[in-house]
Amino acid sequence: MKLRRFHRINIDIFLRLVFLLGFTVFYLMTIKKNTVTNYVHPRIIPYIGFAIISFIFIMLFMVKELFKARRKNTKIGRYIIFLFPVLTAFIFPPKTMISESAKLNKITSKNIVESKTDSEKETEGSISSEIFDIYSDILDDEGNTLSLEDGRIILDEDNFIKWIDEIYINVDKYEGKTIELTGFVFRNNEFKQSEFVMGRLMMVCCAADTQVIGFLCNYDKASELEEGSWNKISGILKSIEDNEEKIPLIEIESIEEANRPENEFIYPY
Repeated sequence: MKLRRFHRINIDIFLRLVFLLGFTVFYLMTIKKNTVTNYVHPRIIPYIGFAIISFIFIMLFMVKELFKARRKNTKIGRYIIFLFPVLTAFIFPPKTMISESAKLNKITSKNIVESKTDSEKETEGSISSEIFDIYSDILDDEGNTLSLEDGRIILDEDNFIKWIDEIYINVDKYEGKTIELTGFVFRNNEFKQSEFVMGRLMMVCCAADTQVIGFLCNYDKASELEEGSWNKISGILKSIEDNEEKIPLIEIESIEEANRPENEFIYPY
């Protein structure tokens, strides 16, 4: 499809300016509305700011070319590829990944992954396994600063990932301890009627690598809990065998509704 230039306007430059302006406005809106964390890790925000400034300078340099018409025709078809992301960015509101289709990944330590057979390593050599290897290395470098509070394990946004990594590695050490945490209800088809996961969304870099992490829970009224609802639970840590591997399970003693946090994501670093 071709479009002839008119009134000395360079259509190529005009279309480029439109798309650059669209991306710039979208980035500014996500930062202003504080929805940017639905897309990327907070550490990426400075880079988005740099991109916005860069786009503005590029547009300023391009404006002077806007009225320099050329004789050749413009093939606007090549710009359609940029139209879809710009339109979807403005049309569809940002949403988190709490849904029935979210994938639950069991927490594995670096040592557990390394102890598996070559075939298992190859099978589990996915992005999610690499993600957990990364943050396990980070936790090793930072050292273990976890401690019980009045004999209880209390998880918050700052220590959630550290405690999960610690408990999955040393489940026997903490069996019988009281644990408290806040998260959302997650289920899949493999769970029993009394089971669900009390989880959080972990983001390493961006929404594409978001993982649901948490603890399997046993609760006699689990079927009454709404999928994705936020709750605060307290219970006793136990362990069960799953695929010849011991994993933690929380026997819930009390549960109460909790407010959805302003930022639903937690970060390994």
